[in-house]
Amino acid sequence: MLQQAIRHARTVWKVDILTLASGFNSIHEGMVNEIRKASKEMLIFAAASNSGNIGPITFPANLVGQVICMFATDNNVKANTNINPAPRARGYNFAMFGVGVVPYPRDKPQSGTSMSTFIGAAVAGMILDFAHHNDVLANTLKYLKTVAGMEAVFNEMSTEDLKYDCMTPWKIRSRIGMPREEERLVIANAIARAVDRRFE
Repeated sequence: MLQQAIRHARTVWKVDILTLASGFNSIHEGMVNEIRKASKEMLIFAAASNSGNIGPITFPANLVGQVICMFATDNNVKANTNINPAPRARGYNFAMFGVGVVPYPRDKPQSGTSMSTFIGAAVAGMILDFAHHNDVLANTLKYLKTVAGMEAVFNEMSTEDLKYDCMTPWKIRSRIGMPREEERLVIANAIARAVDRRFE
């Protein structure tokens, strides 16, 4: 079922971003093949798992270079080691707010790397949308649609904590109170520099 959904996202819906908030203890070869094909055309985000150090990063989040693996932070941008599995030695360990998330008013707060996955994908969507409306990023957009390109931007806006790359998107802003057009230019240049360094 999930394998078919990945195929449809690539061939029928033609989406830019796909989130896989489920994790599996074993690798499914059919899904690997679909993810490999899809990762050439879209960004795929996957949840690391909520097992702490009891278990490893689950599939498909463990596919380095093909998906963006997301870990969880609290609202102070501190990595949550009660939820997160150990950071991996190879590749980035991006962590996004995912503890005590209230999806809708009056909903019960939810915690986990699935929440982080949705929020991380939303940040990527905002970056892609911003790139579509910014002349500075006209030649950068194609790279932002790749895992390597988006990881470069995420790295630019991350702060390390316990070997996790904790997301602080406001890091690429210059200063609060700057005129809107100047701020947009600062952000665009920060994104462009991050991508240029990755692909130079």
